[in-house]
Amino acid sequence: MSRIALATGANQGLGLALVAGLAQRLDRDDVVYLTGRNQQRLAAAAASINGSRAKVRTELLDVATVDSANHLGTTRTLRAFAPILRDSGRLIVVASSLGTLHWLAPVLHERFEDLPTLAAVDEVTCAWRDAVRDGSAFWDVSGAPTPAQAAVPLIDLVLDEIPLDTYYGQLIRGTTVLPWKP
Repeated sequence: MSRIALATGANQGLGLALVAGLAQRLDRDDVVYLTGRNQQRLAAAAASINGSRAKVRTELLDVATVDSANHLGTTRTLRAFAPILRDSGRLIVVASSLGTLHWLAPVLHERFEDLPTLAAVDEVTCAWRDAVRDGSAFWDVSGAPTPAQAAVPLIDLVLDEIPLDTYYGQLIRGTTVLPWKP
């Protein structure tokens, strides 16, 4: 049976590196969907992928609205695709370690502790977004890996080279579990 991969926001950065890596390592019968909000950027991104074995297809897919934070696009995607996922399929949420409490201003830490539901996470994320907009939240991203470097362990996870059940619900870098709190 052929495999299908879909990456949102994949016309640049980590999303594009993930699509390129999957397209190189999956089989000829497999399909990797490169999605984003702008058809011209999607076409340019697809044209930049060299040496792929799997088919790369572009699709317009906007998981966000002007007023949403990136996390809300993630929860909308999970809610849309989880019901139709094949038994052997997987939904992998890619979040950088910069999304841990360690990188947020300490005054924001208590906002994210002990959230019981995805809806609660959405609500607090919107409050955090507002804090970013008003300038009360800031973090340094200068030490982040390149998209190509960050994509390698993600592709291993997608292709089952890293056992998924080992890291279910965890924030990982490579094969190291990172703490959510400092």
